[in-house]
Parts: sequence; C-alpha cells; structure tokens
Amino acid sequence: GEKAWFVTPSVDFTDTQKAFLSFYYSYAPRVGKADEFEILISTDCGDTYQRLESVELSGTEVTTAWRPRSSADWKKVTVNLDAYKGYGCVRLAFVFTNGNGNNLYLDEIVIGTPSPFT
Repeated sequence: GEKAWFVTPSVDFTDTQKAFLSFYYSYAPRVGKADEFEILISTDCGDTYQRLESVELSGTEVTTAWRPRSSADWKKVTVNLDAYKGYGCVRLAFVFTNGNGNNLYLDEIVIGTPSPFT
C-alpha cells in the first residue's frame, strides 16, 4: 500500500489554447498481485491535488520482476489538459500504489501544446 510519487516541475498554461500530457509506460502484473497507477493534477503549484486519470495496469501476468525488453513492451497514454488552460502553476503527479505487483517504467513524458504544424 505504499505510494511512490513522481511530481513534475510547475507548468504555465496561462496563454495556452490546447494542452496535453503524453507518456509511455511498461508494466506486467505479477501473478495474483495488483498495483495501482494514477495521475493527479494541481492548479495551485502542488499545495493540493485531484485525480486526473487512473491508468489500468494490465498485461500478461509474470512470475518474476518485470523489465521491458522491446518496443512492444511499452504502451502510450495521452491525456487532454485543455480544462487547465489559463492556469499559471500546474503540476502533475504520477502516483504508483504498491500492491507487490511489479515494476513500473515511465518514459518520454511530454507536457505541452500541439504543434501548429500538426
């Protein structure tokens, strides 16, 4: 039940019309165990947080400690942050609740606005 937090620096969405969060994660559950992974958001520079998204940790169950070995082991998550445009001090927290399930890996975390060329 212990929680591990990874918190971003503050992001300024004051002049933003559109915003998003994207990242890749890799995880495989250990047989008979369950972990939880959620993304929280703060609009007051981290004084308080609310749940933004719960990420379902799924995959083929394994009996050993998980470690990604190929690109197929990664899943992409994209979250729309348009509701937070206009806020000057936004922070995101990735919170992993340990249920003795397995290791969770995060990579290529991007907080931004869409390119005008997309």
